[in-house]
Amino acid sequence: MNAPDRYERFVVPEGTKKVSYERDTKIINAASFTIEREDHTIGNILRMY
Repeated sequence: MNAPDRYERFVVPEGTKKVSYERDTKIINAASFTIEREDHTIGNILRMY
């Protein structure tokens, strides 16, 4: 098949962080978080808060 393996959607490759944090230089006390290889469930949890 041409489809990628199912585990590749959730397993983070070596050398890649699961969560990365980048401070915003324009706004005080602000940052951007990047979450790798998660489905919509984590987005729904974050949206609740």
